[in-house]
Formats: sequence, C-alpha cells, structure tokens
Amino acid sequence: MREYKHNNKMRVFYLLSFFAILNISPALAQSDDDNVGFTTQRSVQFKDDSFVDSKSEVAKPAFFRSEDIEMGNDVTIIEDKYAGQHLSSSVSNLSKLYWSKGMLDITNDKAIDNFLLINECGLYESYYKDDFEWARIREAARDMLKNTKDTFTSKYKFLVPIDLGKYDLDERGFPLINNTAFSELRRVEVGGGENDKAICGAKHEIEGYPRNIVLILNKPFNLEFLPVDEHVAQAFLIRRKYSKFETTSHARYVDFERIAFARLRINITNFKGLARGKDHSTVAVMFGSVEGIDVFEDPYEKRLINTVDF
Repeated sequence: MREYKHNNKMRVFYLLSFFAILNISPALAQSDDDNVGFTTQRSVQFKDDSFVDSKSEVAKPAFFRSEDIEMGNDVTIIEDKYAGQHLSSSVSNLSKLYWSKGMLDITNDKAIDNFLLINECGLYESYYKDDFEWARIREAARDMLKNTKDTFTSKYKFLVPIDLGKYDLDERGFPLINNTAFSELRRVEVGGGENDKAICGAKHEIEGYPRNIVLILNKPFNLEFLPVDEHVAQAFLIRRKYSKFETTSHARYVDFERIAFARLRINITNFKGLARGKDHSTVAVMFGSVEGIDVFEDPYEKRLINTVDF
C-alpha cells in the first residue's frame, strides 16, 4: 500500500512537471490521432485521443509506381504538401479549440476539471476524489491553459466521403456525383453519431465541451468538378477496378460508383455561441473559412488524387 501511494505521488509530480514544460513548449499540448472517422452528410466522426499523447507520425504520401499499374514511367507523383498541418476533430482537440476561442472561463473550476476528464482520464479517475491532490492538479492545469490557450491551433481538417463519376476526357477531371458535390455550402455540421460514446466513463454531455460543432463559412463553398491529371486518373481507376476498396463502414457507400475522400482544410476564426443539433445535443457554433480541399483515394490520407486551394 505504501509503495502504491508512492507511485501515485510520483505520477502527480511528473504531471505537474509536464504542465510546467507545456508552459514553455505549448506545441506539445496539441495532438492528432491516427484513427480515421467519417460519416455522410458533410460530417466526420470524433475519435478520442490523449492530452499527453505524442504527435503521431505523419504518413508519407504514397507514390504511383509504373510497375503497379503498368503504364510506363510518366505517371504523375503527387505530394501531400499539407500533411500534418491540420488537426482532426477529436473531442480532445476540440476541447483545446474551445479554450483558444474564448469559449470557457479560466476561473471556472468545472471547466478545468472537465478538460482533465477529457484529456487525462487516468489521472481524473485516480485523484478527482482526493480533494487536496486534485486541487494541486487543477491549479497546475489552470496555469497551463492560462499561458498556452492562445497558442492552440485554429487549423482543422474534416474528412468527407465523395463519389466520383465518369472521367471527362475534354475537361480532364471527375464530376462529383451521387449528391456529394459541394454546392453553395455555407453550413457544415461536424460530428454526429458519437454522442453516446463514453469518454472516461461519461456517456452524457460533458459540460462546456460539445462533441459536435456547426461551422458557418464566411462565403459559400463550391466544388462540383475535380480536375485530375489523366495519368493519375488512370491509376486510380485501375486500382478501383482490380482491388475492391473496403472500409469499416463500407456498407453505407454501396451505391457510390467510385468512393474517394475529401479533406477540407478549415481555419476556424470565432466562437459564436451554443445551439442544439439535429439530435438535440449541444453544439458549438463557429465561424471559419475553407482554405482548400485535398481528395484522397483512401480515408487514411496516403494516396492523394489532387489538391484544390482557395
């Protein structure tokens, strides 16, 4: 028992030290996850990650090889120049976004406690009921957020499944079909389907931290046709023909002719307020702009088809 208490006290010491390091290196407070989540209706699923998680290694872009598709050596190679620059919309990442946009009050103990519940579940479960130790942990987290919240990134990525139609040889590209084209889009609801997912044992809404956001764009977003180099298009079509693409949610896209995945790169600028989503859960309403869109063959962002910047 004495050894157990000693180990727990050492963990608190290390955590307090970690918060102190974050005050010096705020970039460590931001993380992304490797898990892929996506839904239809212009939204993506949230994936939980750890506040103290190290930044995952960014997958290197896949290159087309002539031996793979038997088309010679002039196949276009596309590099993902935006890899690793935008965070996914995990609950953990969104919790940091809310602080950076002034949505939460630094003097609110509950806001600090729930931030730790989301990002430090093990610590929360071990010490929340220990009044004295938790008071130390809470103050350390408060100081960290006070000093680093303005450095949290506003750049996020949302992954949306799209369907590509027949390649247009004259226009050199694919139309977006099956009701997946972006036409005069002004409102994007991000999330959905995970309101019942347990976060550190909590299946209910976590006060101050909506799991979904509604993004209001500063101007209409349009993308109904995707320009694609002919060689890249041929490589994509051959892979789709001879190797069936499977996802954990593949049944939801059986009607798609050629599924692809659009990564919207978003810069979130302001917090407007709270509202109720379609399922009556709380959502955070944010303003932002689309910086660009990158279309991939796969939901893991490894094989890029094309990039469109705005």
